[in-house]
Amino acid sequence: MNAMLPTSLLRTTLAGVVLLVSAAPIAASAQDLNEVEAVRVLRTLRDPAHPPVAGLAVEFEKFARSSPKFLFGMLETGRVADRGEGTQILSNVQAELILTTFERIGRSKTLAALASRMTAPEDRGSRRASIQVLGAVGIYSDLERVLQLSVDEENPGLDFKMSQTVQDALAWILSRDPSGFTKLEQVWRAEPTELLRPMILAVGDARDPRGLPFLIDIIRSSDSCSDVAAAQINKIGRSRDENVNAALAEELRLAIETDPSRLQTICVGLGRLGDLDSVGTLIELMDDEAEVVRTSAHWALREITGLPFPADQRRWQHWMRSEMVWSTNGKAELLRRLRSNHVPDVEQALGELATHPFARPDVLGELPELLDHANAEIRILACRAIATLGGLEHIETLISVFEDEDPTVAAAALEALRELTSLDLPLDERAWHEELDRLS
Repeated sequence: MNAMLPTSLLRTTLAGVVLLVSAAPIAASAQDLNEVEAVRVLRTLRDPAHPPVAGLAVEFEKFARSSPKFLFGMLETGRVADRGEGTQILSNVQAELILTTFERIGRSKTLAALASRMTAPEDRGSRRASIQVLGAVGIYSDLERVLQLSVDEENPGLDFKMSQTVQDALAWILSRDPSGFTKLEQVWRAEPTELLRPMILAVGDARDPRGLPFLIDIIRSSDSCSDVAAAQINKIGRSRDENVNAALAEELRLAIETDPSRLQTICVGLGRLGDLDSVGTLIELMDDEAEVVRTSAHWALREITGLPFPADQRRWQHWMRSEMVWSTNGKAELLRRLRSNHVPDVEQALGELATHPFARPDVLGELPELLDHANAEIRILACRAIATLGGLEHIETLISVFEDEDPTVAAAALEALRELTSLDLPLDERAWHEELDRLS
């Protein structure tokens, strides 16, 4: 591309003589051409049928390497620069392309290139752009800098736009570097109170169970934000560590009061955690005067128990009484039959025990022993039962079954792992350990 700057005529007058001087054509610099092309690519994102941002970022990377401050400037102003077609508001997807490209370049190169702009940003736009870039490239040690940049000592308080920017940046960092969850636990009490909400929402957006201990801390310690913290459980779900699930469920039960909105949040959280100890309380809440509470309690009961009963408190109460009688009179015999060497007996016992939610902990406690059974069919039944009962605590045990001498048992363990984790990994111990280490 051989772009030329327009020819200009310079008219001067000297001693009454008019001179017309034609300036020589000046070629546009490579920097100018890069900026024009970068703006062109950004403008294509206004088309609803634009290519995926991840794909465009590969092409856009050359602009971020050659003109990082130019791109940063658009984040600062919130506008696409004018390079011949006028300016326009920088949309979320356009900002995403810029930030995704910085992420591709990496933390050290991006921060080095933008050091003069990010070290001491002077205005709100510069601070916000700096937070966005740190979100795109940062690690756990950058979390405090993100929080620091969000605070304007001369104008206290956090407006919606800045709060959302902080939330997005923290969530991006947490998704990249889970060490940030521990960092948040360490620093949140020392930060201004207006930053607590975006911190909590960022943990929810990261959708990583390693953020649950932070939520436990908030629910225990912050009355003003405990409901916000409890609401994130629905996004995150259960931990692989049952001790974390139990501790969080206990805090939710202690927080039960009469406010319908809070009760709804607590019911949903207990349901997502699969907390058997809350079943009695949830049945009581099915008689609450607020419909939203009754509906949430019913949803939670079905989520915890896996039972399809309707929203009828009497029906659930009858089941609960029957379950208590069965636990006293029938459970022990079925658990005994799990230790049988007869495959039909084991299969029947597992099938019946699976219909009794309160037996779930006892059954899960027995299953590792069945994985060592001499009969391959029983080992397969044990793998399937772990998946059916949601035995996240047995993930490592299932991985060890990959070494089983019978390939059908190893295949059953793989199928169970995929069902429990939603990970589509091969029959390879190392691959599973590496991925789980990365996620834990």
